[in-house]
Amino acid sequence: MTKKELFTRVKARTHGVKGREVRQVMDVLLDEIGAALVAGETFKLPTLGTLKVQRHKPIAGADVVICKLRRTKPAGKAKDPLAEPAEES
Repeated sequence: MTKKELFTRVKARTHGVKGREVRQVMDVLLDEIGAALVAGETFKLPTLGTLKVQRHKPIAGADVVICKLRRTKPAGKAKDPLAEPAEES
């Protein structure tokens, strides 16, 4: 997903909010997440999971940050809406 695609999805879900405002909030949010990851902080976001920095290597003009994302599986056996229908006997 690109930043433009993310913006389009967020904008579609924020009725009554101007695109300029969505872009400003999105830019600040992404900057903060990037800075926190470079600093080695761990994110605990219930809808995303836990994002933990495994390795960080600063190189010329960039930072390489290797992260691990841990997501819990949904409780119970929720029916997959894309699953094939069961065959009848």
